[in-house]
Amino acid sequence: MDHILHKELLKSSLLELIANKEQYELLVDKKQNFPQSFGYHVQRYRPKNISDSYFNNIGLLIYQIDKEDDHCFLELQFCTIDNKYCLMKSCSDCAERPYNCHHGEHATIDIFSIIFPKPVLLQFVKNVTVHGLKEEVISFQKRQSFRKTFSLSVKEKKILNSLLDHNYQDAIENIYINTRVYELLLFSLDYITPAQARGIMPACRFINNPQILDAIYRSRDILVKNMQNPYTIKELSKEVLINESYLKQGFKEVFGITIFDFFQQQRMEHAKYLLYEKCLSVTEVSHLLGYSTISHFSVAFKKYTGMKACSLIR
Repeated sequence: MDHILHKELLKSSLLELIANKEQYELLVDKKQNFPQSFGYHVQRYRPKNISDSYFNNIGLLIYQIDKEDDHCFLELQFCTIDNKYCLMKSCSDCAERPYNCHHGEHATIDIFSIIFPKPVLLQFVKNVTVHGLKEEVISFQKRQSFRKTFSLSVKEKKILNSLLDHNYQDAIENIYINTRVYELLLFSLDYITPAQARGIMPACRFINNPQILDAIYRSRDILVKNMQNPYTIKELSKEVLINESYLKQGFKEVFGITIFDFFQQQRMEHAKYLLYEKCLSVTEVSHLLGYSTISHFSVAFKKYTGMKACSLIR
C-alpha cells in the first residue's frame, strides 16, 4: 500500500482526495439512496496525466460514533484502478459493457462510497448476543470512532467492478447492487479484526473447487432473479448441478448467511423498494413477491424490518 496515500486517508477520504485534484476528468457519477437501507455513490474518473500513480486498489472503513444517533454510521470507501472505459457506444467490444472494455482508451480510477446509518445495521443484531469486535461495530457498541485502511483482494475488486459492469436494470439492478454491497460489508468487517487470517483454508474445503464455487455464485444470482417464484433448495441444487448438502454448506461459507435468510433478506429489501420508490400498494407488493396472502407478507415484513409495510407508502 502506498505510504503517502495511507497517511492521507487517516485525515481525509478517498472522495475528498480526488475531488481536490484538477487533473481528473469525471466520467461517471451515480448516486442512489436505497429506502431504509444504505446510501450508494460511485464516481469514475479518467486521469488526464496517465503517469499519475497516486492512487491504488485500496479500501477504507470509517466507523463514526456520536451522541446523536442520526450522526452514527459505518461507511465503506473503495478505490480501484486500471479498468478501461470506452466512450464509443458503437464499439463491438463494449457496446453492452462500456465500463470494463479491455480495448477502451481510458484507464480509470473508480471511487465508491457506501454509507450504512446506525438503524440499518441494528436490524442485523436484534435479539443476538454481541461478542467480538465486528459485532460491536455493527451494533454501535464500540464507543470510539476509528478508520481502517486495507488493500483490496481480488475477490473484493471483482465485486466492485461488477457494480459498474452488469446488464441489470431498474428493480433487478437495485436487488443486484444490494446483494453485492452487503457482500462488501461482510468482507470489509474482516479487516477490523487484527487476528483475522485472510487466505485461511475455508471450513468447507470443497468450495476450493472452481466449478462448485461458480455453482454457488450462480445459485445466488438465480435467487435474486426469481423473487416472485422462490426456488426450493432441491430445485436450486438441480439447477446449478451440485448436491443439496454442498450447496447449503457452501452458500453459508461463501456469503455468511443461509440460503433461506439470504432470500428473505433480499425479498424484503425489494419489498421496501417497491413500496417506497414505486409507490405500490401492500396488496400489489405481496402479489409480486409471490406471497399467498397479504397477512403472510405483512408478518414477514414486520419481522424483518420492524416496520409495518404500509408505513413506507408515500
